[in-house]
Amino acid sequence: MAEEEDPYAVSSDSDDEESRKPPPKIQIEGRANADINQLVRSIFLSSILF
Repeated sequence: MAEEEDPYAVSSDSDDEESRKPPPKIQIEGRANADINQLVRSIFLSSILF
């Protein structure tokens, strides 16, 4: 029986250096970060009050 090549197989011996780099980091803007901090403070304060 002839061995067929799997069309969905991923080659691990790729010479492409781009595929070996880690994914780019997600940049979080200052406002989004401040909103998260405000949300955390609000949750913390409400848990103290109740």
